[in-house]
Amino acid sequence: MSRERVPPIRLKDGMRIPIIGLGTYNIRDQKVMDRVIEDAVDVGYRHIDTAFEYNNEGLIGNSLQKLFDKKKIKRSDIFITSKVWNTYHRRRKVVEGMRASINNLGLDYLDLALVHWPMAYREGDENHPKQANGSSADLDISVVETWRGMEDAYKLGLVKSIGVSNFNSEQLTRVLRDTHIKPVVNQ
Repeated sequence: MSRERVPPIRLKDGMRIPIIGLGTYNIRDQKVMDRVIEDAVDVGYRHIDTAFEYNNEGLIGNSLQKLFDKKKIKRSDIFITSKVWNTYHRRRKVVEGMRASINNLGLDYLDLALVHWPMAYREGDENHPKQANGSSADLDISVVETWRGMEDAYKLGLVKSIGVSNFNSEQLTRVLRDTHIKPVVNQ
């Protein structure tokens, strides 16, 4: 990869997304995050992929702010993807979850937000809530309800594009059939 920007592709909604993104799963040290993101930017990466569940959005935000302060990049130069976690699947909670990610990242908006998984967990402070028997504390919330929350976040300007992650064809078909704004990505 050259030091020039990674080329983008155009999504169905008109947004341009760099074709290669930096995955940040499991990076939990600020010095490591600073080095990884700065090196990635230096070699041309302009897309950073994270998620609320990774518990590192704050680290990413700190690293980006350092690069903004050094004038290495501007906010408009970088494409940020994050994912709404399973404890934020009720329609009214989706916006709350997205705002939490935006706040963690220290940004005003996300370029792309995805529904991380097509299943809902009990709401609360635990990312992986359990029932008394040790099984996951799932909620019966339709992917369509969650998607309508994504549409709400889009209409509020919290995100420029919306999509899904880990959806099978049946789940994706329900979203496509029963909602207004169509997903631009199935990661």
